[in-house]
Amino acid sequence: TQALVFERHPDLEDLSHNGDQTWSELTTPLGGMLWVKHNDTYSYPWGISMFHGLHCLQMIRTAVQ
Repeated sequence: TQALVFERHPDLEDLSHNGDQTWSELTTPLGGMLWVKHNDTYSYPWGISMFHGLHCLQMIRTAVQ
C-alpha cells in the first residue's frame, strides 16, 4: 500500500477564461472517447470513465462561470 497525497491546484480553480486552457489540456481531442469500427459504415463509442468525470466537472465549471 502506498499513500497518495492530493495537492491543491489553484490553476484548476480559476473560473476565468484564463483557466480554460488549463482544463482543455486535461482531455484528449476526442474527449476520452474511443471509436471502435464495427463495419465500413458504423463505429461505436467507448468512454473512459476518468475522462467522463473530467467532462462532468468541466460542464459544472462552465455553468458557474
